[in-house]
Amino acid sequence: MRRLALVSGASSLLSAPAQLVYDLCKGHFSAELIRSRLGLLNVPKSAAWFHASSVGECALAVAAASAINEAQLAADEDILSSALLTSWTNQGTVWARKRAAPQLNPGITVTAVDAVWNSPRAVRRLLQRTQPKAAFFVQSELWPSMISEASSFGCHLAVIDGRMSERSLRRWKYYASNVALDMMASFNVVIASSESHAARFKNLGATNVVVAPSLKFATAEEKTPQVDEELSAALESRKVWMAVSTHPGEAQVIIEAHRRVSQLFDKPPLLVLAPRYPEQCESIARSIDRNVMLRSKAGSPLPSTEVFIVDTLGELSIFFRHLDIAFIGNSLLANGKGHNFAEAAAEGCTILRGPNVADFEEMELQTGVPQSFIRVEDSASIAKAVHRLLLDPDSHREAGREIQDSVRRLGKQAKEAVVQNLVPLLN
Repeated sequence: MRRLALVSGASSLLSAPAQLVYDLCKGHFSAELIRSRLGLLNVPKSAAWFHASSVGECALAVAAASAINEAQLAADEDILSSALLTSWTNQGTVWARKRAAPQLNPGITVTAVDAVWNSPRAVRRLLQRTQPKAAFFVQSELWPSMISEASSFGCHLAVIDGRMSERSLRRWKYYASNVALDMMASFNVVIASSESHAARFKNLGATNVVVAPSLKFATAEEKTPQVDEELSAALESRKVWMAVSTHPGEAQVIIEAHRRVSQLFDKPPLLVLAPRYPEQCESIARSIDRNVMLRSKAGSPLPSTEVFIVDTLGELSIFFRHLDIAFIGNSLLANGKGHNFAEAAAEGCTILRGPNVADFEEMELQTGVPQSFIRVEDSASIAKAVHRLLLDPDSHREAGREIQDSVRRLGKQAKEAVVQNLVPLLN
């Protein structure tokens, strides 16, 4: 542990300046952000500290807290009444402030702030202010200073929805194998999201490793139902398909696929396009030579709209509920790794995805419904799949029901693992 403390101090000399440059580049620099990064914010005491990277990881932290909350409400016990949630990104913090409170009320009061720098002093200040019993790190957020200081403070430590890539494993083993060993020894439990991730954590020295489905399945089930009657009516009256989380370069492939599909129908279908980065939506809209509208400006597509671009956040579930086909981005690019498909699957959608989905192959296998996934390679194969599914929507309804049931089952198992392994750390 002394070795981990020494390295955590040295690593802060490198990581803190890099994190400062990141904040400046993202344009979220402010006095409040600096106080938060230094651990100087006046935050209330919290029984648990959840640390996440950005929006997606914050959603997993909230899903874990929600599982604990459901258990304490069912047992009429006070297990966790307050929690601190930190995120590296401002988007994650804003999302948590907006979404965590409604989802965990009544039961848990959540304070969401920007994460402290990976500096022993900054982490120590935060711990002294919040006095947590336990610290939970989401997926691969393994920061030496945070882990060392939280352990020294007396916190019980856990990794939730743990992920460890082969590349990360090689880096830890090559550059800091002894530090990794100390870090892993600090954790009371690692909840890994698959057998392969569990094996890599064990390879680094983790001893108490359990395997459970990803909390992504639970987050898909816990989406608050949203209602937009005008939008719903517009979607129900058309043949519609959707492409979500597309990265630069993929949107153009999707647009070309939609052009091909449109040529096969008397009345062109509607494409709902939700790029991964909303700030790119307007430039994508300008590049399209078809009838295009933006969600933020139009609200709902008109009967003549051919491409409807979603440039807002947190609304995908509305669309998934009213269509049957969803292409998931970051899967056509050579260096792509896929994106989370669970939200679309929870609504029974057939999932189209490219050949590069390394981060989600195991999740796909866990569903046990291979017929709900169609591999595509380019605009031609996307157009062929979309055309077939739009012509015969009943052909994939049974698979849609099966994958909905699968997501519910896996989400329940993920939450059960959280309760079984984290609740004892809070007592």
